[in-house]
Amino acid sequence: MTSADRLKRLARAQRALADAAKAESIAAKARFEESRAQADEILGALNETNALHGFAVSSMAETLRRNGRTTERLRRVADERNHNHGRQEHAAEVLADRADAAATAERRKAERKYLETLVSTPGRSPRRPPP
Repeated sequence: MTSADRLKRLARAQRALADAAKAESIAAKARFEESRAQADEILGALNETNALHGFAVSSMAETLRRNGRTTERLRRVADERNHNHGRQEHAAEVLADRADAAATAERRKAERKYLETLVSTPGRSPRRPPP
């Protein structure tokens, strides 16, 4: 196995990691948005007026506080996942570029070797090396 093949395998694995990080980032963002929507529902319920409104205000306020803490935690997690996705994506791109460069270098080396063989053996018929 050549170094270009190894780098291509690593690049595929890194791409899979980047895809997984992207899925985690999307899921974390969705959880954050859902929590924020719940906070909006609680605020809407607090703003409504009905006969039993006074009895539920303190419990709804506590629920809103808990939701605020949860929403903040989910925002931090979503930001972290998004940052991780960016790092994984960059690493995948770098590995893919290195794999391409290694493959190009190996092709050039094979071409150079082929040309050197042609030049050094004058009676030999030109035959292309396998790709």
